[in-house]
Amino acid sequence: MKNLKFSLLGIFFLGVFIMSCSKEEPTSFEIKNAKEIISQFNAGKLESQKGEVIYGEVYMRSTDDHQLLIFVQNVDFNQETLVYKFQTKKLQDPLFKEIINKAQIFYFCNQLIVNDIDSSRRFSLRLSGVDDNLKVEEEGSIIGGFGLARMTTDLNIEDNSAVLRDDNNNLQSAAGEPGTSQPPGTLGCICVSNGTDAPCDSGGPNATSCGGAYGPNGVHCEVNCSPGSFACCDASL
Repeated sequence: MKNLKFSLLGIFFLGVFIMSCSKEEPTSFEIKNAKEIISQFNAGKLESQKGEVIYGEVYMRSTDDHQLLIFVQNVDFNQETLVYKFQTKKLQDPLFKEIINKAQIFYFCNQLIVNDIDSSRRFSLRLSGVDDNLKVEEEGSIIGGFGLARMTTDLNIEDNSAVLRDDNNNLQSAAGEPGTSQPPGTLGCICVSNGTDAPCDSGGPNATSCGGAYGPNGVHCEVNCSPGSFACCDASL
């Protein structure tokens, strides 16, 4: 009888072990060789030409002038808020909105990849007519455009707040609703169609990129433009 009890206990624990081993691990869609991809892209480039890979919460929305704003709460740098602005004439939904709680973002100056780690969603935003030797396989939603800007700001060390956050440190409400105008902190660097007059502190006709620090919040922005447009950075915006 005693041996029977030990046998039954052995079978029970064996069953528990098999069941625990058979549980499927959560599927991750993270691109595993991210650091290697960025390292290869950045090799031999000036600091202003280098790309990056970051992780964080993402809020994407359209504006009233058919641009796409990508707000990133960067978990790698004290919750810093980064903003990417993509200028395009090909955004079909005027009220486009996406929230990704756990994202992997690749920035290659002429291309932005927003990769949802918890699902198979991937957004590829890239400048049309620019051969940039894409480093990440394009899947999901692919949108062409003529301007890609990156904006950041120095953090306030006392409260860790950054530009584009409201009093409750809420990224989405401060960033605005789909189809509304851009927050003031995202206006400084843009791409302008050739032949258009525009006041530029840096950049101007024939310039494919420009950058600088603008505004009372110390927002730093840089922008890259596709053929048919020029880069314009204006401190008065």
